[in-house]
Amino acid sequence: MKKIIFILFIFSGLYAQCDEYNEFQCSNDDNCEWVQEEYGNCEDIINLTDCGEIEECSWWSGCYGGTYLINSSYCQESEEESEVLQCSEMEEIECGANGNCNWIVDIQYGSCSNLGSSSCDATPGCWGAYQYPGWYSGWYCAGGTYIISDNSYCSGDIDNGYCTESYELGDVNLDGYLNVIDIVELVTIILNAEYSISGDLNQDGTNNITDIISLVNIVLGGE
Repeated sequence: MKKIIFILFIFSGLYAQCDEYNEFQCSNDDNCEWVQEEYGNCEDIINLTDCGEIEECSWWSGCYGGTYLINSSYCQESEEESEVLQCSEMEEIECGANGNCNWIVDIQYGSCSNLGSSSCDATPGCWGAYQYPGWYSGWYCAGGTYIISDNSYCSGDIDNGYCTESYELGDVNLDGYLNVIDIVELVTIILNAEYSISGDLNQDGTNNITDIISLVNIVLGGE
């Protein structure tokens, strides 16, 4: 019964955004962070007019009276969540450290023997030599290879005949976590008649209420 009520709650669109959460709700949502209230010191206010407009402060020859509230506490979207990189946005080191991504090497090499002597000296990877029988016969580019172009890139895994990032079933927004946000995303996908392979928990090729119930069971720990 609890699970059914939870699903109906999601469908009704009554779920809160970060800025609507209290501190407890905010701290239990991986996509949100709680910002503590900010205070100022009355003694730091130079303008006496500004001092007189603050209830906690008093003035005579200067501003005094302790501290006053500048900003109240609030909940906001977590900056860490918004900075999650896709495989295609990663450099080689980041890509190699991510188990869901692969670094694809796409480098075109050229032969140093095709270069002139001056270009040979200026090109990393190339080496020159004197033509036989001695130095008076001329210096030429004897060997080595050099990079003409480097179009290497970071890619996701290959699945179903096309290139895509690897995924975990239920992680609809691909942020690495399974939580209520994934349920909300899946509901939105179904209502918009769209499809998410990571939201297709029973792998039947469609997203429907069965997938939502399965995802709710996972998020709630099977209770």
